[in-house]
Amino acid sequence: MLNITDIINSILQAVVFVILPNYCVKDRYKSKKGRSILAVSSVWLGLQIVMKFMGNSSISIIMSHLVPFVIVLMFYRRDKISVTISYSILYLVGGLSALISSKLYWAYIQPMLPKEYIELGVVVFIYGINYILFLLILMNKKIFYKLYRTIKSRNISIIFLVLLTVFLDLLLSFDKIVNWSDDPIYRGYVFAIIVLTFAGATLYFASIEKRSREIKKLNDSLEERIKELNKIKHDYGAQISYLYGLHLMKRYERAGELLKDIINGHNSIDTAIEVSNNSDSVIAIITKGIRQTGIKVILDENADLNDIEMAEFELQKVLSNIISNAVTAMNGQGILAIRTFEKFNDIVICIQNNGPMIEDEVIDKIFQSGFSTKDNSNKEHGFGLAIVKETIEKCKGKISVTSDIEKTEFIITIPRKDK
Repeated sequence: MLNITDIINSILQAVVFVILPNYCVKDRYKSKKGRSILAVSSVWLGLQIVMKFMGNSSISIIMSHLVPFVIVLMFYRRDKISVTISYSILYLVGGLSALISSKLYWAYIQPMLPKEYIELGVVVFIYGINYILFLLILMNKKIFYKLYRTIKSRNISIIFLVLLTVFLDLLLSFDKIVNWSDDPIYRGYVFAIIVLTFAGATLYFASIEKRSREIKKLNDSLEERIKELNKIKHDYGAQISYLYGLHLMKRYERAGELLKDIINGHNSIDTAIEVSNNSDSVIAIITKGIRQTGIKVILDENADLNDIEMAEFELQKVLSNIISNAVTAMNGQGILAIRTFEKFNDIVICIQNNGPMIEDEVIDKIFQSGFSTKDNSNKEHGFGLAIVKETIEKCKGKISVTSDIEKTEFIITIPRKDK
């Protein structure tokens, strides 16, 4: 019975390990039916070879992870990142399910079963749960795809994800290693993998620490640049006012001399830095219009805004209104940070600035039509954010705002188009 169950399990694994990555890769790299069948057959054959030559050893657990991954990667080698992320998620879900169900079965259920039903119990409580899990994943590919897109858009390191799968392999192999029920050669391989894994993890987290120190240095340098730009802003303001005064007095020759001195004295000044992942995005185009010296624009775009349930011109209207208000509130200096990411079936846009805090009594009314903190005696102000909220809600989206002494942040959540 267990042999037949193993074969069915390996077939189901092969199908899941091919179909789900194929669903997640970019459209131009997806396989047609014939190639997908070939990939499934190759993965299944690889699993059978591992089981035949390595049996139920600790090293077979690791090879049952590695061999299908390499085969799937070969079939979809033009989109390695998508394959690695989707396969790792599948392996973590399946491996954790197998680990938990086997521990519960052998610890609590097996002692209560008659001897003749122990094998049947393994089929029902360990393999059966695994079958149900993989069938549910196959039946709900869209939900899996949303999870995959969410993880990918959050910039979770692929190395970290792979290390998690290796750590899971070690957990699954733990009993055989501790109880010395394994072949000594296989134990040696597993111990070598453990050492290499911890060495890799150490190097990985050391590189993260190094990178964080570099980022801190860059932030410190950026703060110095902002201070320098603010100083330049005030210097130029005074000089321009003086030039305007000379113009009013019609002292054009003196104004020309002073302008020449200014150019010669400051021609090495760099312009403000803009960081963007996509120079053609709606957000990047809107922020190109921000020219106030001293405002630092940071864009971190990890979602395609073409995928949302909102027309481009409406999105431009929404973002322009919020960004314009932020720039006005910042009074020409500070940091404007905009980031986008995917959250299951939604795309989230966060617009943050370090301008003045919005008071509590104001923030509660900020989306009300006709409400404005400006002089509104002629009733011309107070409609922008109300229109923004109406436009977003019309697309079944949401908008919220929070503000404290450090920052003000608008969070827009808009549903993605169905794939």
